[in-house]
Amino acid sequence: MAKLLNFRSKNLSEFPDEIRGLTELTNLNLQDNQIKFIPDWVSELKNLKVIYLSNNNITDISNICSLKELEVLHLSKNRITELPSSIKHLKNLKRLHLNDNLLTDLADQIGELAQLNELLIANNKLKSLNKTIGQLRYLTVLNGFNNQIANLPETIGNLEQIEYLQFSKNELNALPKSIGKMKKMTSLEVYSNRLTKIQKGINNLESLENFNVADNCIKEITNIPKAVIRLSAYKNPLQKIDTGVIRKFKNELYGDYFEYLYLDKKQAEQFKLKTSDFEKRLKIIDFDSGLIGLGDIKHIPIEFQKDYGLKLNKSNLRGSY
Repeated sequence: MAKLLNFRSKNLSEFPDEIRGLTELTNLNLQDNQIKFIPDWVSELKNLKVIYLSNNNITDISNICSLKELEVLHLSKNRITELPSSIKHLKNLKRLHLNDNLLTDLADQIGELAQLNELLIANNKLKSLNKTIGQLRYLTVLNGFNNQIANLPETIGNLEQIEYLQFSKNELNALPKSIGKMKKMTSLEVYSNRLTKIQKGINNLESLENFNVADNCIKEITNIPKAVIRLSAYKNPLQKIDTGVIRKFKNELYGDYFEYLYLDKKQAEQFKLKTSDFEKRLKIIDFDSGLIGLGDIKHIPIEFQKDYGLKLNKSNLRGSY
């Protein structure tokens, strides 16, 4: 009896009857179809550990919450507006992907998914994040990109295993004070928000390497952790850059590759900073021309490039092919 079944891109409008009663089934791929409903008999697949349902037309996931052995649940690109309280039954769930849905809230019961280590909720309509998120002690990846979130709960500081935190393109006015407790975080992306400062707690993030605070309302670049090797601060109304930050990117070498400070042309001129003084560690984005170099394009988020009409400077590609 097959334990792995793949029905990806089969133009299905419903769960195939042939899988009903397959109690030995552990992995099921049904993504990229037109499925609207999850049948109640899905509970018969009691040993299912992995199910891919992304890119369908699903609105209700209640029936899937009976699969207590489930470890991986991919539901991105559907039409889900809310999570049922019964999601708390998925005690073994480790990966939950909910990007590109219509969620306006996460059920408080999300905090009962004690084994969860990856939660993707980007491109929804969330206006807040439940306090119970702080109960997910094993979470290493949390992506809430492009929602309408104004505040992150202080309980988020309890996520001490977090390595990647992404809340760019929201409405954040400030980051929670507790963020300084997330000592294992290596990447923090909060560009395109309404942040006015980099608070003191940030400098406690001893593992932070990538820090993107571009396109906010920040006036001073301070409290930057020593471990940061890529700092993006362009599109901020800066009035001050800490001399320690300037010195860091002028002089330091990290391992086998350079550290990079990303500013825009206006900022560089304001503080009289030249790339020649930084041994190529200073990267200046010219928003007037809208052109960026080949070496920089991979470090500027693709969504940001689209928002500001940035394009690759092809005149610098001679001899690159």
